[in-house]
Amino acid sequence: LMAQVSSGTTVAGAWSGAAMSPAEAESQRLAALYRYGVLETGSEPAFDAITELAACICDTQASLISLVDRDRLWFKAQTGFDGDSAPRTHAPCAQAIEQADDRLLLADPAGDPRFAAHPALGAAGGWHTYAGAPLVTPQGWAVGTLCVLDRNARSLSSRQQHALRLLAEQAVAQLELRRASALLDLQGNTDEVTGLWNRTAFERRLAQEWTRWSRHGGDLALLAVDLDHFKHFNDLHGHPVGDEALRQAAQGLEGS
Repeated sequence: LMAQVSSGTTVAGAWSGAAMSPAEAESQRLAALYRYGVLETGSEPAFDAITELAACICDTQASLISLVDRDRLWFKAQTGFDGDSAPRTHAPCAQAIEQADDRLLLADPAGDPRFAAHPALGAAGGWHTYAGAPLVTPQGWAVGTLCVLDRNARSLSSRQQHALRLLAEQAVAQLELRRASALLDLQGNTDEVTGLWNRTAFERRLAQEWTRWSRHGGDLALLAVDLDHFKHFNDLHGHPVGDEALRQAAQGLEGS
């Protein structure tokens, strides 16, 4: 397979930065990626299952969920591939996210001069089949790809290509679900007035630090802070003013 692009259903706004400068668009795209808070996280069954299904359905030796960071590809999940990251330069995944719709990028990474120099995916890696479906967020930012790889030159049927696009959508759905779960967890562990960790979060962190200290020793300290005469201040000025005083105190603590 030499580099080619298969036709697919156009996604409105799949490249939201069309009206921006390239630098502005890339900044917004990276912000969309970082909002997921997924980089450098461990293996998760939901993402692992997607790469396993992709490799099985497409009958390829490897599959990756590849997130395109500023200077690298970081692999959230992988099947049949060694390593957790690769350079972004000369990477087909980086090329795939620049398309303005949900078309697959189909290429021979070893034979295509655009990708042959990539140390992991090009000629040195020995991969001769690449098919990558962009991971497009609901806001239209392409943050990575779901791709399949094979060391033999081969093609994917139209049904396999369609399945790969559907699985890419499921990968994005898992990213969205993961982010929503993290937000709910954050809301359940922060004080609604100050935004600081609440008692539940404090007790959890204290237990973690106590366990760590019990295993490894070292120093362990606990600092308690109290606002003098705060009840009198609340009674005198009212709860809205008291809440503002708490927020200012919290900001002072965070900045110290």
